[in-house]
Amino acid sequence: FITNAPVRTSSWCRRATAPGGGYFGLTAFIVEAGTPGLTVGPPYDKTGLHGSPMADVHFEDCHVPLDQVLGGEGAGASVFTSSMKWERTCLFAAYLGTMKRVLDGTLAYVGEREQFGVPIGSNQAVSHRIVDMTLRYESARLMLYKAARGLADGSDDEIAPALAKLAVSEAALQLGLDAVQLHGALGILTGEAEALVRDAMPSRIFSGTNDIQK
Repeated sequence: FITNAPVRTSSWCRRATAPGGGYFGLTAFIVEAGTPGLTVGPPYDKTGLHGSPMADVHFEDCHVPLDQVLGGEGAGASVFTSSMKWERTCLFAAYLGTMKRVLDGTLAYVGEREQFGVPIGSNQAVSHRIVDMTLRYESARLMLYKAARGLADGSDDEIAPALAKLAVSEAALQLGLDAVQLHGALGILTGEAEALVRDAMPSRIFSGTNDIQK
């Protein structure tokens, strides 16, 4: 399952160039689209992330020149580890924006929607859920900002990006579910709340599953 494979102009991949070398036996390559021996399968149908098509990538007798090696021979694992720090930080910043929009929209809705002559937001059960949503968003935001600051400062810390990815993905899914619940029947209609749920579910899997981050 290669992200954006159907629309990419180049890909980077890793393969063992020193069998038995373990961590130090992997090398990273840039492979340009159209390289002989490189084929891309049809895009998969997915429940979410519709703006990011995924497909299989196949290599058969695919020759890559030496000037397309990243970081030198045997540096593939190091390249991957470094790229994951950036991916787990920058990619998940987009979820924060969606979470904030959904949270703001839900706050507005519970303040306008009335039952028995009063806004549903005045009910304690609803206000407690709103507080939980806000707490998840703010906590995830601060953890991601910490990871971003570390990258900007050139830190080698791998824990902060992993924790940020874990926090944001878990918070995004639960915030989306809470928003759907508070909107009632409207929540299951096509919109940002249900889209956040669909997009947040795979966020717990890609960039290293949340179980791996733990």
